[in-house]
Amino acid sequence: MDRRSFLTFNSSRKAAPVKAARTFTGIAPYTGTWGTAQVVHLLKRAMFGAAPADVKHFAAMSMSQAVDALLVPNATTPAPPVNSYQTGSYVDPTGVVPGAPG
Repeated sequence: MDRRSFLTFNSSRKAAPVKAARTFTGIAPYTGTWGTAQVVHLLKRAMFGAAPADVKHFAAMSMSQAVDALLVPNATTPAPPVNSYQTGSYVDPTGVVPGAPG
């Protein structure tokens, strides 16, 4: 094979079509034990490590409850912080009324 013809684009040379193969195997649900080692493994995969308090909290749940707690976001959003910077003789230079959402 000529290196020059290999490295240059030649419109007459077409790539062979690639047929994507479909897999029909699925991921089987986990049916093993749900103990401390599995909780630690889940927390290391889903979070940034496993603190002892987190392990204790999630070990008290079932496996599906723990996965749901990690992956389903909370429906309620926290209230915005309250502007309470005016303490004593200090006056907030932004002019925001005390107690207004910040």
